[in-house]
Amino acid sequence: MDLSLKALKQLTLRLKGNLENPATTPGVDLDITLDKFSPRELVAALGQTFPVDTTDPKALSSVDLKAHIKADASRVVVSNGVMNLDQSRLNFSATAAQFSRPNLKFDLNLDQINLDRYLPPKSDQPSAEKASAPAPAPAKGQKKKTDYTPLRRLIIDGLIRIGHLTISKASIQDVYLKIKAKNGLFNLDPMKLNMYQGNANGKALLNVTQDIPRSSLNLKINNVQVEPLLMDVLEKDILQGSTHADINLSMKGDEPEQIKKTLNGKGYLKFTNGAIVGIDLAAMVRNVGSAFGLTKKGAERPKTDFTELDFPYSIKNGAVNTPQSVLKSPFIRVIATGTADLVKETLDFRVEPKAVASIKGQGDDAQRKGLMVPVLVSGTFASPKFRPDLSAAAKQEIEKQIFESKEAKKLLEKEEIKPFEKTAKDALKGILGN
Repeated sequence: MDLSLKALKQLTLRLKGNLENPATTPGVDLDITLDKFSPRELVAALGQTFPVDTTDPKALSSVDLKAHIKADASRVVVSNGVMNLDQSRLNFSATAAQFSRPNLKFDLNLDQINLDRYLPPKSDQPSAEKASAPAPAPAKGQKKKTDYTPLRRLIIDGLIRIGHLTISKASIQDVYLKIKAKNGLFNLDPMKLNMYQGNANGKALLNVTQDIPRSSLNLKINNVQVEPLLMDVLEKDILQGSTHADINLSMKGDEPEQIKKTLNGKGYLKFTNGAIVGIDLAAMVRNVGSAFGLTKKGAERPKTDFTELDFPYSIKNGAVNTPQSVLKSPFIRVIATGTADLVKETLDFRVEPKAVASIKGQGDDAQRKGLMVPVLVSGTFASPKFRPDLSAAAKQEIEKQIFESKEAKKLLEKEEIKPFEKTAKDALKGILGN
């Protein structure tokens, strides 16, 4: 067999090989070559509008493929496969058998791809049609359940490698993903990648044995530089430092809201040798106003340097709680407690700073023994609010003035008074509402 098929002056398909046992167990053993062509020009030649709307209008402009195929009625083997898509090159091999219950093995090795180019473009404003007519409220029971039966029949043993991947503007290297599936259980183990001078590795499980899918993720992150990551993805400079994390999550459902409401897990985030950009905790010692952004226009943006920022957390039904997050720096210690609700997208945190004796390196050499102002963080993810808890600070100062004054210390040193010290302090806290 040596065939060359051409269509629409765009496609050229070449088949060269053998047709085996045509009378008994027919099969093929051949090389297949699809010459370079433009999917966009092919669709235009058919007089049709290109069906895929991509962010990059030049995406899907060039494709070519070649591979060796050996197949019969029960089995298909693809080897030495090479496909070029625009600037990406994919080497692949695959084996498919048991077609009634597909048993698929594959090995995919992609040199590089920018997935953002192939995603639909983001729309800043709704179309006139959408803006003029409000969306109808969905009727109860209107959404059709996803049928996972085809996935339950699948048997998969695959390997995916990607040299350089760009997604959501994040730059990722050396992706290594092993996937196995049988009877509705999809295991991704291991998952490995490098990014921003660090790496991540872990495993994931998707369980579709029931109508409502369940999934879990275990991921460890080591030494990822958070500043360039956030700048690439969010275009915001809000945090600097090396990231270390242990993430353990479980969830149910296939809709974003359902997943958030059933999200549970625990773990920690740790940032070392970095800074929080946008708030200056050292300024709380010198000037409460400047600490909360009340600086003159043109002034340098406030920043809090730290040696370590630990964020242990637990998640229950979409509410992320931290019992005691700690920021350590040469000049200040900060303890934060509170909750971030992923379902309501709200924040409720209390941040308590404690000054070190001096704050050299932060613009002040003075010894600090005065008032430290706690910070209340509220609002939403999109618009967080920071405000000083002046009431708590005032109570703190009253307690300090009473119990740390010379007169109080002399009185409390007396043996007959010492047994009543704790009672007196508790009584004062009760009066102040602590």
